[in-house]
Amino acid sequence: MNVFHLTQHDLLEEGAIPTTSKGMDKEDEHAPCAFVEVRREADYSLYVQCFADRPGTRGVIPAACKSGSPAWTAGDSRYLTNRVWIFTDAMRANALSSLTGMTESGGAGQGDGSTPDAVSAKGIQAIAKECAEALKKARRLADYHGFGEDVDDEDLD
Repeated sequence: MNVFHLTQHDLLEEGAIPTTSKGMDKEDEHAPCAFVEVRREADYSLYVQCFADRPGTRGVIPAACKSGSPAWTAGDSRYLTNRVWIFTDAMRANALSSLTGMTESGGAGQGDGSTPDAVSAKGIQAIAKECAEALKKARRLADYHGFGEDVDDEDLD
C-alpha cells in the first residue's frame, strides 16, 4: 500500500514538512486527501499530495495506474510537481489515528476491507521523474531537520 488518506493539518501537527507551502489553502487543510509514497528512505518517506481537480497542478496520475477503492480509482489524480511531503511512519500513523474511523490498515474510502489504495510501479516512476527536483530538495530538508536521527530525552532539554 503506498497511498494514505490524511489531512494537511494533522500531518503538519505531527511535524511533517512540505518542500513548499506556496498555494496551500487554509480551507483545505482539514479535508482528507491522498498522499502517494514516492520514495522510502531508511527513516522517513517522501510523498506527493493528490487532488481530484486543482488549478495549477502539473502532474497527473492516470486512473489506469491506480488500484484500490472505487473513490480512489474513479479518475485521474493531479499533484504539484514542486511540493513533496516528508514524514515518518510514526507521523503518518499518528495523523491517521486522529481521523475518525480510520486505521493504519484502512484509510478514507477503505474501511470496508477492500484492496488498499495504490499506484502502480510505473506510475510511481513517472511521479519520481516529474518531481525529481522537489525530491532532491525534500531529502536535503529531511537531513537539515534531522529526520531519522534518534533523539534522546536528554537532547530535548
